[in-house]
Amino acid sequence: MFHEAISRNTNLLLVRGVGYSAGRGGIGSSRGIESVGGEGGDSRNNTLVVEKYLQDELSVSSAGIAKLKRNHPSLFQLSLNSKVKPVVQYLYSLLGYSDTTGVPPRTKQTKQVAKIVTNYPVLLQLDVAANLGPTACFLRDSCDLTDKELAMVITATPGVLGLSVEDNLKPTIQFIEDVLVSGGIVQKKVDANNGNGGEDATKTLLRKCILKHPQILALSLSNLSAKRDYFDGIDGDDDDAHSGDESIKGRKPTLAARILVSAPSTYSLSLKENIAPKTEYLARLWGSQMPSSCTKEGGDGEGSFLSDSLREYPQILTLSKEGNIIPTLSFYNMTGYIALDMDGLPRTQNSTMQQKNVMIRSRYIATSLYNRLLPRWHFLANTKPSSKETITSSANLPPLHLLAGASDDVFCRQMKLSLKDYLAFKEEAVPRLKFSSQFDMWLKTGRPIDLATTE
Repeated sequence: MFHEAISRNTNLLLVRGVGYSAGRGGIGSSRGIESVGGEGGDSRNNTLVVEKYLQDELSVSSAGIAKLKRNHPSLFQLSLNSKVKPVVQYLYSLLGYSDTTGVPPRTKQTKQVAKIVTNYPVLLQLDVAANLGPTACFLRDSCDLTDKELAMVITATPGVLGLSVEDNLKPTIQFIEDVLVSGGIVQKKVDANNGNGGEDATKTLLRKCILKHPQILALSLSNLSAKRDYFDGIDGDDDDAHSGDESIKGRKPTLAARILVSAPSTYSLSLKENIAPKTEYLARLWGSQMPSSCTKEGGDGEGSFLSDSLREYPQILTLSKEGNIIPTLSFYNMTGYIALDMDGLPRTQNSTMQQKNVMIRSRYIATSLYNRLLPRWHFLANTKPSSKETITSSANLPPLHLLAGASDDVFCRQMKLSLKDYLAFKEEAVPRLKFSSQFDMWLKTGRPIDLATTE
């Protein structure tokens, strides 16, 4: 871990930080790092000058200054005019402000720059011409970003400006492109364009991935590779997803590539603490075996069904198991769409006469409980009082593709409901449904939520 941290940020060793000579050929000269004492003044005066600038220019609070002094004291030994100011002005320019106009930066821009400086003060030790500028240009060109999109990336993950282009960013971007190409996503886009634009397709998909989750650029290759291997393991022996480079055309994308395009933030989650337990739970829910390569105990090697279910809607892997997935499944259990046991898993079928459990698709599990499922369910019950007692019978359940998957307009039209009345009900009911203490009781006992008395 120590070796990985040093390889991604050699400033941790102070081999090119403040306190080193900036003479010809020295380390400070090559990276634009200045010596302690700034422009020749004593360190106390320099500290006061930098402190005043941060407070006046960026509105950094006294608490923020104190935190910087405590955690990054060397920051206050930097030269204000040749180090701190140029970096701050460059950050402003990346976020769309130019000081050549004579118009002061907007409050929003000032807050953004202040946040970057206080959270990533090491950036102030880097040189604009030698470090920050080339890194920003590389990101813009390699990911095909507009200036506005680059600003979005920097705002979301400022630390990328401090990463080495050769040692960090290039390998990471190459990794992402390799997964997209070998995973069949690029070929699928090329096929959709009548076989044209392979290189453009790669750039387009890379850009889409980075804009959805810029933080992926800051992940180490070992981190990304471990998750790619895990997702490949879920594909298991699925010949259609792993059939060799020579037959990429016509096969379905790998799970790793599908996630990278549709839900790249999954790669930032902990594999051990988040992704693996969630995936294993979903596998049991859907009655699928985890491939042996993904579990310590081993499985039957059949990962195709699980892979297909996750590939359909990869965003499910970004949801909290306890905060989203289980409450939504509890709703489906209480309303009669599925029958779950105390562990939240499908009940064993004891009789051939018993109604077979319906598998809830990943996109329906990811449907918003409070903004879609609960309002629609309770509006149906309140609009059609005669159906309150029979709505949970299998014959009267609203089709799941309408309840969970359709737009409000389609749902109301197909269920013969007033869209205007439903939207009014939804606006009034959602806040109370979301925070109602009655919701947990309803999940446990089926006792109706009384919207008239809910606070």
